[in-house]
Amino acid sequence: MACFVVSAAAAIGVGAAKYIVKHHEKKEELKVEAPKEIKFGSEVKWSTKLRYLELTLWSGSLLLAGEHLLHGEEQLNLHSLLLLVKAEMQLDKCLLKWAQLV
Repeated sequence: MACFVVSAAAAIGVGAAKYIVKHHEKKEELKVEAPKEIKFGSEVKWSTKLRYLELTLWSGSLLLAGEHLLHGEEQLNLHSLLLLVKAEMQLDKCLLKWAQLV
């Protein structure tokens, strides 16, 4: 059971980092500076890279949870699933408010 819980927890942590990085990127876009030297890999923003990582972690967690259900190691509990979705929505709201303060 811990295999998909750990990847979901990592996805939540990456999501928090993504909000913070995106907020800092918006601040940097407002600053006007001289053009910088472009390095390989700098075309893609860090928030985009973190979004890809977050999606990968969530999809891995979903696949592992599905595998556990398929093999009968876990049973689907709708109440627990709804609580998890509600907690994720509240976390997103808190992160947005916190990112505005930073």
